Amino acid sequence: MSVDPTSWLYVKSLDGVGSPGFDPRWNIDLLIQARRSMNDPLVHTILVTARPDYKAMRQRIESILDEASLPFEEVHLKPLSPPNSPEDYKASVVEDILDEDPRITKVVVYDDLPLNHEAIHTAVISRGVDYKGIVVRL
Repeated sequence: MSVDPTSWLYVKSLDGVGSPGFDPRWNIDLLIQARRSMNDPLVHTILVTARPDYKAMRQRIESILDEASLPFEEVHLKPLSPPNSPEDYKASVVEDILDEDPRITKVVVYDDLPLNHEAIHTAVISRGVDYKGIVVRL
């Protein structure tokens, strides 16, 4: 049986996500780093996902984050329109944030896809901001 490569577009793909430490799908090292960043007053924590922004998906993601005690300051889901690639969407979110706050001097990105890192890296360095990209396992 093959896995549907578009399954992540549907809220059903998040069914059964359990608590960190009990559900093996959580990357504990990444979870610890996220919490560490959230406790640093000089760090602005943002979740940017290419999962589509519709009501059920947003509610499910917010519920998962709440259950995991991950209070990101911003959560961005990909709008249904205009149609653009996940990497372009993520880069545009980062560009908007950098445009809104010119005091930002460094962007650290945790993502599982090198293509996303490439797009965000290009956007960040074009603004003279330091970039650190960390490819994570899911």
